[in-house]
Amino acid sequence: MNFKAVIILTFLTIMASIATAREVIAFNQDWAFKKGPFTTDVLQYGNVFSGSWQVVSVPHTWNAKDMQVRNDRFTSNEKFYVGEAYYRKTITPEESWRGKRIFIKFEGVNTNSEVYINNSPLSSKKET
Repeated sequence: MNFKAVIILTFLTIMASIATAREVIAFNQDWAFKKGPFTTDVLQYGNVFSGSWQVVSVPHTWNAKDMQVRNDRFTSNEKFYVGEAYYRKTITPEESWRGKRIFIKFEGVNTNSEVYINNSPLSSKKET
């Protein structure tokens, strides 16, 4: 009888842990990317977000092409872009997420970054 109780309790414990396990959703596909330079004119700032955006997957290297361009074989590459760029992604939460805690994990965000959700700042990373 004790052996049956241990088996049943073990089974119920495993089932409970499966039911409450975290669900991991891939977030790397279908990002929009736009490289600057961008205006500093407040009246024109809205135009930064219009126009064409490149669809990329992250991790993404924005200088993958221009880092390979050289003026000639004797000079170093000085034509690659080193300014600002934007990534954006639109996601619609599923109804099943209501009332749950949602975590978004970014790996490999380099240098300076600002994260916004619904146009509200979430966090930032600044290197000095």
